[in-house]
Amino acid sequence: MIEPTNMLTTSHLSAEEPRPRANCAKTLPVTVIVATKNEATNIRKCLSTLAVAERIIVVDSLSTDGTPDIARTFGAEIVNFIYGGGYPKKRQWAIDNQNITTSWTMLIDA
Repeated sequence: MIEPTNMLTTSHLSAEEPRPRANCAKTLPVTVIVATKNEATNIRKCLSTLAVAERIIVVDSLSTDGTPDIARTFGAEIVNFIYGGGYPKKRQWAIDNQNITTSWTMLIDA
């Protein structure tokens, strides 16, 4: 049985409060690719749950609401992607072009 004191919890953090990635005691060997476009209302909550990831890449499609600036406060790398239709789409493009070296890759939307 796991005692509550041994469990990883983030309930004490506000979704509005950036959590610096450098303060994480241990990171997991995962790169998280987060697809965004004008996600300022969601990006804080999304990224606050990913602080244990070794690398976070936000692939943004020209947001005009400050999404990239907010993501930077969480230690995310920002990559701009302009979709011209067809293949590859945003996530596949990031996998193919971002030199991912971690054991795992996670794809999510903000």
